[in-house]
Amino acid sequence: MNYNQQKSKGDCSYTIPLDVGVKVVRGRSIDEDYDVGDEIGIGSDGVVKICQDRKTGEEFCCKLMEKWNYPQRIRAEVDMMCRLSAHPGIVKLHAVYEDFKSGNLVMELCSGGTLTDVMHEKRRPFSEDEARKIMKELWSQSGIVTGWESCTEI
Repeated sequence: MNYNQQKSKGDCSYTIPLDVGVKVVRGRSIDEDYDVGDEIGIGSDGVVKICQDRKTGEEFCCKLMEKWNYPQRIRAEVDMMCRLSAHPGIVKLHAVYEDFKSGNLVMELCSGGTLTDVMHEKRRPFSEDEARKIMKELWSQSGIVTGWESCTEI
């Protein structure tokens, strides 16, 4: 993998692989390019909101993370998302906006609910076949299992 050797002026230096197509913007606010909207999630690292590209109107989600909290987590998340970007079942990272106070990740917006939502809607246990398909998909996305042909009865 070829890496973009741009370094940040803050304490969250990282490199971005050149072949993953992630736009890196340093020293400029995400608000200059995106309209940041409603909150759709919250976690230990930051808040996830819907955002819309001001030029194209395309919707994304953005994870807003403050650097003072855990700058190494921003670096780790960017690195992980770049490494996994080729997998069709993993959310795509489109851009990283970094300034002195924050690191913001612009990602593909995935709508349609979560596995938990599906479980609540079904109101019955999954069949063995349904569970097998779900687990196969989860394992393939997480990299836990490679080479499905070698796994018996999956």
